[in-house]
Amino acid sequence: MNPKKKKSKYHFSSTLNSIVFCALFLLSFIQVHAQESLNASNSIHILANQLDVHAYPNGTFDSDQVFLALISEMDKMNNDFSRGLQYRYYWLVSVDIKRNGLPLEESLLKNLNKAGIEFGVSNSSLKKLYSKTIALF
Repeated sequence: MNPKKKKSKYHFSSTLNSIVFCALFLLSFIQVHAQESLNASNSIHILANQLDVHAYPNGTFDSDQVFLALISEMDKMNNDFSRGLQYRYYWLVSVDIKRNGLPLEESLLKNLNKAGIEFGVSNSSLKKLYSKTIALF
């Protein structure tokens, strides 16, 4: 004889608790991700204000076309042996958008600041570089 398996009267309750826990966990994960995204966006706008340039929303420019434009410009610089701040900036942006998968518009600002620090140039020079770069697109 097989004894009947006794189902717990709490089976439904524990399943419901598990579902509620998973839903709350997922909701908190989404909220944290949204907050991180908002913080990243805020930091980009703060950086743009510090450099006195316009922060473009992600998706404003076509990353693939921009990548090709940057590569073309870097090739011209290689032929003229005129590499420097501009070349470094273009290289940093192109690596970020292709290899690291960062949004182009964020990469333009982060790397403008990074290249400026590396070369020790003024914000007015960085502003000119940024404007010249945006004009390529």
